[in-house]
Amino acid sequence: MITTELIQKYFGTLEEFERFRLNWIRICTNINEAGANARKKEMAEHRAKLLKIV
Repeated sequence: MITTELIQKYFGTLEEFERFRLNWIRICTNINEAGANARKKEMAEHRAKLLKIV
């Protein structure tokens, strides 16, 4: 599990991490539509809208 300290070290802000996470899930879904990330995509998109990062 990623910690707050690691997020700050590698991404700077939580918003940057959330953008990275969403893009990662989108890319993985494009590669493998039956994978675990494909099931998370809708939830990640919804979370991004709630956080107003999309």
